[in-house]
Amino acid sequence: MHGMCEELSEECSLNFSAFHFQRAFMLRLKARPAERGFTSDDIIEPHVGFNRWFRKNKGKFSMFIDNTEQKVDETAKLIEKFIVKH
Repeated sequence: MHGMCEELSEECSLNFSAFHFQRAFMLRLKARPAERGFTSDDIIEPHVGFNRWFRKNKGKFSMFIDNTEQKVDETAKLIEKFIVKH
């Protein structure tokens, strides 16, 4: 039974992490300037849904970059490297 509890604990931790990321992503979109158009949850939800789908399908694409903790120039270098390679 102990192993099952550990598995459930890990699953809860993963779900909490996913929820936390999703919430942070929504807040980031809401914080954008009004002229960018992210003014309501109805507009933001499709972007969050796509992000959720994209993360769920991680590994099914030839390139995936989680740039949550990266600077723009770091992300641009990774993309450039991918383009040059392919």
